[in-house]
Amino acid sequence: MVGVAAGAQQGTTELRGRVIDPQGQSMPGVTVTVKDQDTGMVRETLSGDNGAFIASGLVPGRYEVTATLQGFKTFKRGDLRLEVGSTTTIDVAM
Repeated sequence: MVGVAAGAQQGTTELRGRVIDPQGQSMPGVTVTVKDQDTGMVRETLSGDNGAFIASGLVPGRYEVTATLQGFKTFKRGDLRLEVGSTTTIDVAM
């Protein structure tokens, strides 16, 4: 029982979002990089057909999100706080 309680305290978090162009249309194939600002750990994913992306199993902390696609200005947002057991959603406008 004690082992279960201790394991439950080591939670994770996830970040979801959608990448859109200046006209509000979904953008597939955008590289989204999620970087833990305290540890330097990096997770990279691609937006899907509907522009959606997800990075799950992240350690709670402060993160920087960068989105890149050739021909578009790079999106960058830092100091995004991700907390245990929650899903944070961010809209990425390229």
